[in-house]
Amino acid sequence: MEDMLKVLMMGNRGDVKGGITSVIQQILKNDWRKEGIELRFIPTYTDRNPAAKAAVFAEACCRMTGMMRKDRPDLVYVHMSYRGSFVRARALQRIALRFHVPFVMHLHGSEFEDWYRSLRPEKQGQVREFLGNCRSVVVLGEHYRDSIQSICPGVPVEIVHNAVELPDRITDLNDTGNRILFLGVLIRRKGVEDLLRAFAIAKPEKWRLVLAGSGPEEESLKKLAQELGIADRTDFPGWIDGEKKRELLESSQILALPSYNEGLPIAILEAMSFGLPVISTTVGDIPACVRNGKNGILVSPGDIDALVRALSDLTSHEEMWRKYSRNARDTIEADFDEKHFYRKISAMWRRSICEPGTDVQTQKQT
Repeated sequence: MEDMLKVLMMGNRGDVKGGITSVIQQILKNDWRKEGIELRFIPTYTDRNPAAKAAVFAEACCRMTGMMRKDRPDLVYVHMSYRGSFVRARALQRIALRFHVPFVMHLHGSEFEDWYRSLRPEKQGQVREFLGNCRSVVVLGEHYRDSIQSICPGVPVEIVHNAVELPDRITDLNDTGNRILFLGVLIRRKGVEDLLRAFAIAKPEKWRLVLAGSGPEEESLKKLAQELGIADRTDFPGWIDGEKKRELLESSQILALPSYNEGLPIAILEAMSFGLPVISTTVGDIPACVRNGKNGILVSPGDIDALVRALSDLTSHEEMWRKYSRNARDTIEADFDEKHFYRKISAMWRRSICEPGTDVQTQKQT
């Protein structure tokens, strides 16, 4: 067999909640050696106390430096969002550049552009320098490609949509009662308060609202459900993952994610793979997957009246629900199956080790 391509991936520890961790774990579970790739992983972040965060990152830097000296990888591949994540990624990039190893950044932060615009000119210059030193920047869709290239014209940008494994079973309507599901962190950006208010107005018969997640607004949202008179029809099961999340997706009928800012959430793809029509917003690259009037309904963020209409339509028109459900599953199978995702990641890694104008084999031989 030809020499293995050695990739060092860095990002969240497996116990950190959220979509970035889901993507990292998805990449780690694949058998890359069959594709001639040796993938190694060093965790760089934990969401515990500041001391633990500092310790995890310090250890990551030490391990990365040691690896560079003893068994240098062909590529460093770092998952990043913004703010503190940028600070960590920039430090890792400096180590990679010192050892002349190509550095690729996989951007997940849906608020990256807003964050960049809020920075002082000096800090913006650091961000542009960081982007310019990336061999490639991986983004979730066309919206973020355009955003990155507006910040740093000329930087190579690769679009790799999030993807999911296709489950064997899909959902169906239930005569005795159905569920509108929210999956995610309970914060204002996710539009959970809007969803509660819209559900209280629509009050679909025989439907429950399930807010599966945790976060700083959990208690205030529970209080709001009481004030709106829907506490008896609203469930807060907490953060769920693994088999419990699979069971909840199989037994739910609609996913609602009325966010104000997103990339392309894994929660949407997972729900659609189970045949759940999606109600979401026209932000980020969500419209690349949720096609209004075909497999779901898109509304403007903050438009509670439109959210009420979307909930009413999908909960009261069975034929519409069934059409959107079939199309949701078909969309994932055609465009967002993780088999396509792995092929794109592999091809992107191989392209990224090459200097411009050099093919992969030539690069490996030098």
